[in-house]
Amino acid sequence: SNNRKVSHVATARRMIQRAQDDLRGTVWALRVLPLQGRSFAEAIRLMADRLAEGRHVTIVVKVDSELPRLPEFVAGNLLLLAQEAMQNAIKHANSSRIETHVFLTPDCQRIALLVRDDGVGFTLQAQSPPDASHFGLAGMRERAERLGGQLQIETEQDQGTTVCAEVPLQHFDEGFEDGDYENTNPSSSD
Repeated sequence: SNNRKVSHVATARRMIQRAQDDLRGTVWALRVLPLQGRSFAEAIRLMADRLAEGRHVTIVVKVDSELPRLPEFVAGNLLLLAQEAMQNAIKHANSSRIETHVFLTPDCQRIALLVRDDGVGFTLQAQSPPDASHFGLAGMRERAERLGGQLQIETEQDQGTTVCAEVPLQHFDEGFEDGDYENTNPSSSD
């Protein structure tokens, strides 16, 4: 039973290590893309520009002007999700054009992140689990769920891929004063 204990400890250590790496990745991404003083829209555009740099790909970013100020945790994770989806499209899908659209859902309760590419696509059914993780799909889904949201992927061979994450806004808004952000005037400089 001692051996079993050791393997449990090893597993726990691995999980902690993974969590730490993930957190470090998040923190690193937030530091590389400092949100302080930068809107989410500016940050995601900057990221798209960096990803497209020196590559034969056009990344078009559209961000809803109605977007409220996002809590940093939400913004940071959405940025990472967008980065993962865009990197997939560049690396695996061989895309020449990627469209990234961030918008408020009609009920204003959720924020949606849509990344659509014109790449080769793939057959979801044919993905064996190890292969699916190779696309980082599991990681992206986990990240969306961590924000209380969900992730959908639509793809077909030669039809390109669409990744859509929807995350509730209310979920993390302890940081907001009550209703404070609903009447923030976008033209006021903060």
